[in-house]
Amino acid sequence: MVAGVSLLVAAIGVLLLTTHSPVVLIVAVRLVFGITSGTGSADNQTAVYGQASANQVGTAAGLFRTFAYTPSPKVDDWADDDLGAVRTVGTRDH
Repeated sequence: MVAGVSLLVAAIGVLLLTTHSPVVLIVAVRLVFGITSGTGSADNQTAVYGQASANQVGTAAGLFRTFAYTPSPKVDDWADDDLGAVRTVGTRDH
């Protein structure tokens, strides 16, 4: 909820920016986008821990961080090719 509201506020802030905008407004918009990013990342990490079983939580957390730092198309292909057997019924299907 916080991420959604902050994203909406930041988007409105971007619409207010012009070539004559004060630096304070530009910094404020960047800070609000930072709130969006931070809360979204925390929400995603919480979802990983909630979805993974006890014996897979370490692997899931490691893969989550790997996916965050690796270009997503490549990681998605890698995960489909190498980790398809780890997925169970009811998880993300393509």
